[in-house]
Amino acid sequence: MKWIKIFADLKIARETIPHNNSKLVIIGEKRICLSNINDAFYAIQDLCPHSGHSLSQGKINYLNEVVCPLHGYRFSLKDGQEGDHKCKDVQTYRVKVDEEGLFIFV
Repeated sequence: MKWIKIFADLKIARETIPHNNSKLVIIGEKRICLSNINDAFYAIQDLCPHSGHSLSQGKINYLNEVVCPLHGYRFSLKDGQEGDHKCKDVQTYRVKVDEEGLFIFV
């Protein structure tokens, strides 16, 4: 596993993924939903374990969860847990931001 650079700096990351939004990032064969909440970035597995739908197309709710647009399953951006325990949790990935850019550990 290693740190993969996604954005050159925080400004570009904020412009690409505005507050309370998500974007699909593909690293190798991994599909990752990268989300921005108040300039804190979170990375979780993009595919919903219930239906396989892309979580990066979902909305972020007031609990800082991504809501799957297909059936409404909710996944915490902090720990990947499904809010109602109706399906499997999603994998999370560590994110770091420093003077060299924004990175995801995969």
